[in-house]
Amino acid sequence: MNINQSMFIQPVMRTVDSAWLGHAPFAAWLIEEFKPRSFVELGTHTGFSYLAICQAIKQLGHEAQCCAVDTWQGDEHAGHYGDEIFEKLRTQHDEPYGSFSSLLRMTFDQALEQFGPGSVDLLHIDGLHTYEAVKHDYESWLPKMSRNGVILFHDTHIRDEGFGVWKLWDELAQAYPSITFTHSAGLGCLFVGGDIDPDKLKFLESEKEVELTKALFSALGEGVKNRWEKDFVFSEHSKLSADKQAIDNAFWALEERCAAIENECERTKKELDLSNNECERTKKERDLSNNEKTRVIGELQQLKNELNSVYQSTSWKITEPIRWLKGVLE
Repeated sequence: MNINQSMFIQPVMRTVDSAWLGHAPFAAWLIEEFKPRSFVELGTHTGFSYLAICQAIKQLGHEAQCCAVDTWQGDEHAGHYGDEIFEKLRTQHDEPYGSFSSLLRMTFDQALEQFGPGSVDLLHIDGLHTYEAVKHDYESWLPKMSRNGVILFHDTHIRDEGFGVWKLWDELAQAYPSITFTHSAGLGCLFVGGDIDPDKLKFLESEKEVELTKALFSALGEGVKNRWEKDFVFSEHSKLSADKQAIDNAFWALEERCAAIENECERTKKELDLSNNECERTKKERDLSNNEKTRVIGELQQLKNELNSVYQSTSWKITEPIRWLKGVLE
């Protein structure tokens, strides 16, 4: 197997949840080594595999026409979703790759009429993963493959209920030169073109070289995954750090506000204490005033009572003529 620069690709699309992450190095190697003039992907979803191959083509300056075919509505394996997946993919696809690539929003069968016999050099089948569905896709598109045709099958290592790619792959791998990788859910590469340069396939003749090739691309793929996971963790940590700083700032602002409120409460309490003291003093003065008033009233009442006693006394009555005469003489 020839070593080339493209196998060390650094994919620009950022994701940590694509099962295709580990296959980007092999796909890029394949582009540089076999230089397909046309590439079609059946089942693109969020677009990592497709954009990785488009990136490799652009970086090489290689002339090729590319098409991604998908309804972008989902299925029982990918899950069902709305337009948001397609719209996000368009923002990542149109500007860098729109000059040589198209997104065809239709079924795989509907897209067949867009391609003539023998017009596709590289085909990636990654749609519904049941045995019947993937076999139908393979048989429908095989006549479209050129004499240099290469077909990729993803998820060849998944044997969960409902997944049948592995079964079809076991059948096809016996009929054509092929290599299959077990990492990242498995990827099968089938060399179906009769005019493929035999020298490019010599590495398949040695079991040792095949195993070394698998180990090499598994390690390169693991490197892509680890690097992205590290970047993702760092990015998330940065976000958390920023969030923590924002929370700390908000906390200290709240602390300052609480301190200001406490100071205001203390000031108000002191003013209230002064006001209460003034009220208490006023109350005492009022009580004293009331007591004095009561005392004076009592003394006046006592004097009045004493005066009434004088008026009612016998002596006062006996001396009344004398007082009258005195008044006349004056």
